[in-house]
Amino acid sequence: MNQEELGEMPPLILASGSPRRRELLEEAGFEFVVKATSVDETLTAQELEKPDEAAQKLAKRKAQGVANENRTCVVLGSDTIVAIQRETGFQILGKPENRADSKRMIQLLSGKSHSVYTSVALFINGEEFCEVDKTTVIFRELTSSEIDAYVATGEGDDKAGAYAIQGLGVDLVDHFEGDIQTVVGLPISLVKKGLNSLGYRC
Repeated sequence: MNQEELGEMPPLILASGSPRRRELLEEAGFEFVVKATSVDETLTAQELEKPDEAAQKLAKRKAQGVANENRTCVVLGSDTIVAIQRETGFQILGKPENRADSKRMIQLLSGKSHSVYTSVALFINGEEFCEVDKTTVIFRELTSSEIDAYVATGEGDDKAGAYAIQGLGVDLVDHFEGDIQTVVGLPISLVKKGLNSLGYRC
């Protein structure tokens, strides 16, 4: 489908309460409303073995309920999973339970690479698009004092992996390979790809 064949996009609903996702959509020039819903984010051990598929499953869950009640709108759901490869498989790093948990996560990531998977799920009138983008992030070797100082800022308290690459957490990173927006929480290039695949100009 070429650009001339794309139609105007219907109203867009973001099925997420994440302030990072709102900011990324706003910066990209999208007009939208937020309708965050509470969904069961429990995943089985088998599902967690494939973090990319897990991210897609959760994004669909977040979008589906809102889409069922707003069928003529484009509903956007998204989920971000941070995972580090261990000998026994992937270890998922969710949002820390407390500052001690934040410190544990940052210590685990220090001097190592990890993967960040962010999925984009779009629903309208029974049609759907769902894909996931992956970015690899490599932390530099951190000292205990550096870890303590970052954790004390509280920046990573509500973030998967206990850090924010768009904030002070960038100082923890040596480099990354991929789209930084995937790490922040919403790759706009993937959102646009999905909208185009559904036939909408954005």
